[in-house]
Amino acid sequence: MKKLKTVYLVKGMTTIQDENILERYGLTTYEFAAYRTLLHRGACDAKDLSENSKVPTGRIYDVTASLESKGLIDIQDSRPKVYVPVDPSNAIKSLLERKKEELETLTEQALIVEDELKKFHQKTPSESLFWKIGIGPETIGKFNDRLHETQNCFLFYSEFFETKPHMHSQEILEEAEIFIDLQKRGVPLKILIGTKDISETMQQMLELLSPILHRLDFDKMQIKFTETITVPFVVIDDEKVVLKIKNPANLEEFFASIYIWQRKFATELSAKFYEMWNQAKDFSL
Repeated sequence: MKKLKTVYLVKGMTTIQDENILERYGLTTYEFAAYRTLLHRGACDAKDLSENSKVPTGRIYDVTASLESKGLIDIQDSRPKVYVPVDPSNAIKSLLERKKEELETLTEQALIVEDELKKFHQKTPSESLFWKIGIGPETIGKFNDRLHETQNCFLFYSEFFETKPHMHSQEILEEAEIFIDLQKRGVPLKILIGTKDISETMQQMLELLSPILHRLDFDKMQIKFTETITVPFVVIDDEKVVLKIKNPANLEEFFASIYIWQRKFATELSAKFYEMWNQAKDFSL
């Protein structure tokens, strides 16, 4: 049986006890209870606040100190101390400012933390195998997430849809954005496009990529076209492979993506890539 939500009206503001929204802004359950009580009562000393908010007496002083530091209450330095709430609009602004400061600090430290974590990162041995499958709506997203992992080497093969290519324009643009990001990081790119009509495909690709064509650096990426059609795949850093599997019921869409981390398989697929690459036709603007 689904639990009913208990709703309180506090000075015109509706809060939900069972789903404390303010916890997302950095308030603990006790802090939320104390602040809500002060909004309702206006002013309290520690004894009254503890009794009415159900915050234990042993915790009430550290709770109120925390609320003051977060800009949610003011404290009258009397005997006993008296606590009054800050107006909700100003309180929320204070909480948001704290969250922004936390985010800025985390962002500044991100590269340092990343470097430290990399010291612990062990490469998977070539004889081991790890795999993961993305199915349905998550297929393209999971596929693209893996492409962003590339650090040193990127071999990309994709079949170009001769029929209804504009149905896949968004997908193509998303992949192109990944190429731009990898270029900025100095990753060498080899892009191989499978098609039965090379000249027509070149023209269609230029049209589809026109919104971001000026951002692609063709001096830092190699593109070729091949008439060999196979399963779309990517080899990442000579050790990871991502495959896209078509939907047998509708060959115009993909049903799944498979992520495989095994150097042996990546080496075999790289050899297949270069076999097609060496016989492929160069792309030039």
